[in-house]
Amino acid sequence: MSSPRRITGRTTRRTIGTGALAAALTVAVAACSSQAGGPTKSGAGSRVFTLALTASPGGLDPQASQLGVVQQLGVFLYDSLIHESGDTFKSGLADRWSQRGKVLKFHLRPGITCSDGEKLTAETVAANLNYVANPKSGSPLANITVPSGATATADAAASEVTLTTPSATPFILQGIANLPIICAHGLADRKQLTQGADGTGPYVLTSSVAGSKYTLSLRSGYSWGPGGATTATQGLPHSVVVSVVTNETTTGNLLLNGGINAGTVAGPDTRRLKAAGLTKHSSTSIYGELFFNQAANSPLKSHAIRRGLTQALNLADLRAASTSGLGSAPTRLTGISPCPQDTVSGNVPAQDVAAAKAALAPLRGKKLTVRYQSKLGPAADAAMQLAVKQWNAAGATVTAEGQTDTQLLNSVFAKGDFDIAWVPVDGQNPAQTQSYFSGPTPAKGGNNFASVKDSTYATYAHQASALAGNAGCGLWAKADSAMVADSNVVPFADIDYALWSASSATFSTDFNGVVPLSIRMGK
Repeated sequence: MSSPRRITGRTTRRTIGTGALAAALTVAVAACSSQAGGPTKSGAGSRVFTLALTASPGGLDPQASQLGVVQQLGVFLYDSLIHESGDTFKSGLADRWSQRGKVLKFHLRPGITCSDGEKLTAETVAANLNYVANPKSGSPLANITVPSGATATADAAASEVTLTTPSATPFILQGIANLPIICAHGLADRKQLTQGADGTGPYVLTSSVAGSKYTLSLRSGYSWGPGGATTATQGLPHSVVVSVVTNETTTGNLLLNGGINAGTVAGPDTRRLKAAGLTKHSSTSIYGELFFNQAANSPLKSHAIRRGLTQALNLADLRAASTSGLGSAPTRLTGISPCPQDTVSGNVPAQDVAAAKAALAPLRGKKLTVRYQSKLGPAADAAMQLAVKQWNAAGATVTAEGQTDTQLLNSVFAKGDFDIAWVPVDGQNPAQTQSYFSGPTPAKGGNNFASVKDSTYATYAHQASALAGNAGCGLWAKADSAMVADSNVVPFADIDYALWSASSATFSTDFNGVVPLSIRMGK
């Protein structure tokens, strides 16, 4: 089992990350394979930190992808204006900031330079914010980091950026903390970001082998990390080698033999890592969620049919099959959230085959397809075949189709070519998932890939959006509860995302995975 974080977000963290959505997607791969261009050998005394990613990042533009592997690489190469630290925020590129209603101001720390030596300016920061906020840009980070339609202006003389949002935005600072700031040359020619980088982060990209290995070098003179952290700190690795290792058993072997310092293992291989005394960095991640296509031409726009499809399933069996018995019952729609309410328990209808048969009668003669990520491996295959068996026993005709990451993203987000899809959507707060549960579809510039039209969710989410931070948690809970109760989404499994570290290095983790400036190499 391995873990790209989210299909709409992170792929390394719990996966993903983005993050944002940081939609978490945890995968199960059982077969063992060797990796071409594998990790560089590292161990005690080495100043090279080696990290295994669970999937290829594809393009590296951090504002053009929600994949967690992209965001994990991005935190080494790019900085954000501020950094979230528990319930508070630390300085980043901005040394001070303020928020009054819909207006936020950020003052840039002096002396910040880009990896190409150019000075970071307020104009460049404003251009980043405007790019993501402009619907024509098509950035998937819109409404996750910066609200769509927001505008930013720069005061060059004062080194200050003003961001004005179209309406009150809850958790806006959390969103800004997840926006990687790209430097001027990268903004001017984004093609160079496909396999390159142009940022202010603590590391620079020195070599890139697409889909295989990425080598990063520590910057000297860097002093604008979280809370003013610098790269002069003793114990930081001089180099970071990030390799794509898609097989979880291989990742486990590399952790045990010193081939890598860190990697994600969430399946059966966790037992041997635990027995060997490796350090586990874990948190609960959204793993199993089914969405129904509610487009105008789809029979699944009917609540009765969606409920019937849900009642046909034994979710406990589905959870056990999909996670090799390592999953837990979901309690909410965001794995990491300041809102603690349980929005799942009691809202998902229990298995009732008789009721399902009655509800699914209109589907007779129609063929449905459930799509899922093929690299999730045998456990996912078994889970989807189990679901198909249960749906068919209730009178529906359903087939399962595993697809590659790219194919699934294309089917679900680009074409809307699915009836049912296993696509976990996750975020750091319920506001980050709002655009996936309501609003415009991808064809109209939005993220609502399942064409959800739930007035109860929309009403409560709109009311919650007018309240800052935790003040809206009660309303967000009502909104998310409606999403589940109305069978718009079927949460069936959470998993304990586990990023492991060997004794040759220590580090801390956050929503994006390894925190770069927290790494300390062993002596």
